[in-house]
Amino acid sequence: MSSERRQDAAPAGPAGSTGLWLDDGPTRRFLAACWVWGLAALALATLAGWSLLHPELADDRPALGFGRLRPLVEMLLLHGFLANGFFALVHHSTQRLCCAPMAAGLLGRVHLWGWQLALAWATWTVGGGALEPRLLSPAEAPVDLALAGLWTLFGVQLLVTLTRRRQRYMYASLWFYLAATLLFGGLQVTATLASFHHPIFGVPLFSGAADAALQWWYVRNGAGALVVIGLFGVAYDLAPRIAAAPLYSYRMGIVHLWSLLLIQLWVAPRHLHLSPSPGWLSALALAFAFLVWLPSASGIFNLAATLRDGRQGQGEREPARAFLVAALFFFALAAIEEPVLALRRMSAAVGSTDWVEGHQEMLFLGWGAFVVFAGSYWIAPRILHAPLHSPALARAHFWLATLGVLTSAAALRFSGAAQAGVLGALSPDGHLLHPEFTEAVARVEGHRLLHVAGLGLFLAGALVGAWNLLRTWAARPSAYPSIPVTEPPLEPMAIAEEAPAPPAGAVLDGGRRLQVFCTLWWHRRLERRPLRLASWIVVAVGAVAALQLGPLLRAEPTAVASLTPLEAYGRSVYEREGCVTCHTQAVRPLLADTKRYGAISTSSDPVERGPALWGTRRVGPDLAREGGRRSTRWQVLHLDDPRAASPGSLMPSYRRLLERPRDLPRLVQRSGFTKRPEWAADAAAAQAAALTAEFEAQHGAPLLRPGAGAPAALEGSEAIALVAYLQQLGLPSSEIPFSTAASEQP
Repeated sequence: MSSERRQDAAPAGPAGSTGLWLDDGPTRRFLAACWVWGLAALALATLAGWSLLHPELADDRPALGFGRLRPLVEMLLLHGFLANGFFALVHHSTQRLCCAPMAAGLLGRVHLWGWQLALAWATWTVGGGALEPRLLSPAEAPVDLALAGLWTLFGVQLLVTLTRRRQRYMYASLWFYLAATLLFGGLQVTATLASFHHPIFGVPLFSGAADAALQWWYVRNGAGALVVIGLFGVAYDLAPRIAAAPLYSYRMGIVHLWSLLLIQLWVAPRHLHLSPSPGWLSALALAFAFLVWLPSASGIFNLAATLRDGRQGQGEREPARAFLVAALFFFALAAIEEPVLALRRMSAAVGSTDWVEGHQEMLFLGWGAFVVFAGSYWIAPRILHAPLHSPALARAHFWLATLGVLTSAAALRFSGAAQAGVLGALSPDGHLLHPEFTEAVARVEGHRLLHVAGLGLFLAGALVGAWNLLRTWAARPSAYPSIPVTEPPLEPMAIAEEAPAPPAGAVLDGGRRLQVFCTLWWHRRLERRPLRLASWIVVAVGAVAALQLGPLLRAEPTAVASLTPLEAYGRSVYEREGCVTCHTQAVRPLLADTKRYGAISTSSDPVERGPALWGTRRVGPDLAREGGRRSTRWQVLHLDDPRAASPGSLMPSYRRLLERPRDLPRLVQRSGFTKRPEWAADAAAAQAAALTAEFEAQHGAPLLRPGAGAPAALEGSEAIALVAYLQQLGLPSSEIPFSTAASEQP
């Protein structure tokens, strides 16, 4: 710290210095945070995989259950590991590409430390059960709001730096940084708004198809903005430096950026195939899925050709080169798989299975993590001013990480194929060959063990890499040398860019104008005007969002399920314990699904007041029609000992809910009856008493505490609230035994 302060306070520089110095202090801190959060996320991911094999680990330790670990792992991988790595690499390359230090140093410090504090806050709350049932964004609204505000600070700092650059034209990496920052920031704000409830009616601002589409826009396009667009910008900076060669094709970089913004954004609703969402939304995503190869192929070929041109140079021995080449290979595999997964038949076969999880893991670990590793090995000796501790350890890290990704990806795809084969198997006369979901669980146990082994290899490689970089840091000089800025400020251009003369061969005026446009001369203007480039990015993204999401947001609100105070409290317990991580709530229009779960879910079905959970992974059976399918006795005993009630179940015991009393203030808040708390408490108590009496009549005796012989306090527990919620899922209000309409609501 003291050496960095001495660097910033250096009074003079060498000849040609402008009095400005590049500041690599934030880069070092972001890089350290990236590795700390990354190791934590990978360790928790391995633990989450192990908890699927041994669910009893979470019987008395809810924080170790898969339902809470999986959303926490996804959040830490995206916001902790990849986002911090992106910030570090952007701070390093932007200063050098702009020949200017990052502007607004105070904003940068607030962003740096605020981001880490927000992540620590999110980790504490999500691990403790305060989570929203949203993929990649499980933290509650205040945490989302903090992350959105901090990302906005980063966007302001980046944009101001671009306006103060000392290079006339912005290099391709800066285009991608700007696009990723604007898109991810906008969708982070949208995700935050979707977490809030209507100030008068107490219901979410969006529900049904609109909420599902917004959720997948955030998952696909928000995370894609960071993982794909942002990290491709990093790769565009790394590849020429590693290869000591210029970028292969400037025009291909332009095509890559704008095709990402104008084509890939349309594909997000392909995750809603066979769901109650409108058919036109799914068809539109399917159509664009066959064009998504264009941005992927252009970016992969451009970077691979750049690395090929410099393979005889110094970059051949650079550890970062191997990681970047492998990252392009893994991204190519995911890009080839993307249109295949967009097919309805493929979605019907492997949708909601482990296969989809494997596709996401390939992007996060195979592409995203490898780009961060490549960038770390490239910039670490340069920002620490010390040689890499051990190239041999870097090679060991590479092979461990590569073997880990290949092992885990293959295991998840084998597991998904096995799940699809078991759950979709029908006899010649149309009956289910494997009616119980647990039969699929037993079939994939070996694949999931292999997946844990792959994650363990990847974690071992990351530990080797972290040790290598830590030893490099230990060899740093006592004071970091100053890096002066020698470029003078930009002068106004004497002659602005002009369109080239139209070719003589074109017959029609329209053809001539098209040929002039295709020369991409106009992009040179945008490359020296960051505000105008940012405006066009916003226009492009906004147009796609308006065309795709506008009709959904303007549609009539979907009917909202009416819940009693006890059922609303049970829903909060359902979300807190991570049940939404393992169970979907939508029956697909497939014969096997309808025979196993009940009637097909339609857009006219009342939806929960929380987010639509149509596209998540099925670790357990679907619960859309759970209400009334099983007795109250079975539901209570299943919470007490799931593996006794359903042999082979992956669900941990929730026996603690049988002894945990209901929180009255939380009940009133979650049910929305804040103006009549006495009525809400009385209504909840009456319904709990009715369900407890029903259980005792079916069981023949009160529920006993394990080993104590005394009756459990079932009536006043959170368990009976959860049972009340499960017993109304999928039932019309008239069939719910204790509905809001039937109670004496004032």
